[in-house]
Amino acid sequence: MKRYNNANTLGQQKALPVICGVSHTKESMKNILLTLIFLGAFIPVHAKTADLTIEDLGQRMTFFYSKPSRSEFDAIQLGININFEKLSAGAENTAKLMAVFLGKVQMQHGWPIMDLGMIDDGARSIAARDESEFSQFVWNDAQLSPTRLDIWWTSFFATGDTGYLDMIIDQVGDLDAQSGAANISLMGSANWSFESNCRQHKAVLDYAKQVIATQPERSNHKIIKNIVNSVEKPNG
Repeated sequence: MKRYNNANTLGQQKALPVICGVSHTKESMKNILLTLIFLGAFIPVHAKTADLTIEDLGQRMTFFYSKPSRSEFDAIQLGININFEKLSAGAENTAKLMAVFLGKVQMQHGWPIMDLGMIDDGARSIAARDESEFSQFVWNDAQLSPTRLDIWWTSFFATGDTGYLDMIIDQVGDLDAQSGAANISLMGSANWSFESNCRQHKAVLDYAKQVIATQPERSNHKIIKNIVNSVEKPNG
């Protein structure tokens, strides 16, 4: 099994465009979480495991939180195994985000992780919260970047824990008021991914409405409300 040697490469290598892309230039920002947001919305949930494509896999991971089960978790793992070569070929970022998903599910439900090459080692490190560089990077929520947003979204899809939504919503804001490439990239990624997931996930939209209703003092309250209004308006 392969260990992850450099946690920071999670956000530095080019990922497959149909999984969780983590390239966040202005031109490529809309590739973030493409499978977990867009392709996932159009693939049948109960596709047979033997026919599970990477696109199917992304969809099932995206909506896992809505109805978690041991059988679905195992089907996702089998899908990873079936597509392992494609996931591993030049896309270590993607494999690492899948390790995040598996590790967070294992923590929450205690279901065993299968032998999946380099992916299961990373997942077990995360679930154990061990001292490996990769595990420490995944759990370091203070280290903010667009990659951190990918980790939080993946963690939410795995667990349904709205604490991850809180951290994402905290990064949403007025891009025109930002300065510095890093801040603009982070907030731009947060705004786009938050709006996209509000469109695809009723649970995310409902939570955004709850935040608007119960936290009027938030500095980004107006931006969150504008996003929700944009999602809900006809032909929005």
